[in-house]
Amino acid sequence: MVDFPTFGVNIFLLIGLLLAAGLLILLLVAGWTGLNIGLWHWRRRQSEEAEHRRRFRSDGRPYPPAARGICGRCARTCESVYHLPDGVRLCPECYDAQGM
Repeated sequence: MVDFPTFGVNIFLLIGLLLAAGLLILLLVAGWTGLNIGLWHWRRRQSEEAEHRRRFRSDGRPYPPAARGICGRCARTCESVYHLPDGVRLCPECYDAQGM
């Protein structure tokens, strides 16, 4: 024969345990998602700062347009050659050495 008071308490405890486990899983998923969102924001900010440093000088003025090519001063092939408005092409080293 079934002991109904003990059965009722056991069912109550099992339902409470399942609800607590479900809540714990939801909290873990929310925490993991929050951590990933925070890391995404941090990485995006780092990437934007790196792009800003690549495009602008320390005084805030932009660098001239750049593309891969041959420097007009040292005749080296570089990944980044600045194309100045007067038609001169300078690699970053020659550009900095010229003091622009």
